[in-house]
Amino acid sequence: MNMSKANGVDTIGRDPALRVSDLSYTYANKRIVLGGIDLCIHEGEKVGLIGPNGAGKTTFFLLACGVLKPEGGMIELFGEEMAAGKFHPEIGMVFQNSDDQLFSPSVWDDIAFGPQNLGLSLEQVNAQVRFAMETTGVVDLAERAPHHLSGGEKRMVSIAGVLAMQPRFIIYDEPSASLDMRSRRNLIQFLQKSKETLFVSSHDLELILEVCDRVVLLDEGCIVADGTPQEIMSDVDLMGAHGLEKPHSLTHHPTPHKHGA
Repeated sequence: MNMSKANGVDTIGRDPALRVSDLSYTYANKRIVLGGIDLCIHEGEKVGLIGPNGAGKTTFFLLACGVLKPEGGMIELFGEEMAAGKFHPEIGMVFQNSDDQLFSPSVWDDIAFGPQNLGLSLEQVNAQVRFAMETTGVVDLAERAPHHLSGGEKRMVSIAGVLAMQPRFIIYDEPSASLDMRSRRNLIQFLQKSKETLFVSSHDLELILEVCDRVVLLDEGCIVADGTPQEIMSDVDLMGAHGLEKPHSLTHHPTPHKHGA
């Protein structure tokens, strides 16, 4: 069932950042994960990707980054066809588990790893690392060992490692997972200010509401809805049919009557 809707965001004059046409992917066990996906994300958009566990969200992200090779269809990144297995500096991905990205002896080394492998000069590497650290607020952590950091600190260092490569498009896979309330709030404020095109998957639907101007609902490998977060996530029947709940903040709470009034 396809309930694709107008996203409600003004994209006139914006070039496509990511265009996916008839994308399909099947794992070795012949289980179809994605089938016939069509999607266009324009430059500057902040798009949320929601859906139940097993819907194919992470697989979609890995295809969009060129890590996996599509079985069918085409992916274009800023007008150029995506080649699977090739490094594409225009796009970066922040993984759900920060420990999957942090492996160097110090925070500085971790953030510098990407720029160093782009073949930049030492001066350029240092400048991009400093920019990424200042942007994410982790300057004071430069000499710390990543495995000694808190969950919130690890998340921001992981983001800094991606930003240091200066991508134009950033994918976030469950960015608020395992964060405490303060770290989650800092992350939301950071994402709201981000200038890059964002594609964010999260079960934290309140985060999607605060950060994204558009949301795509994926289930059983198909896009079933595409529109504004308020429009899509206010639809109780639609959300329930795909294993999701309407966010608490979208629920109308009547004002309680005062006794004796």
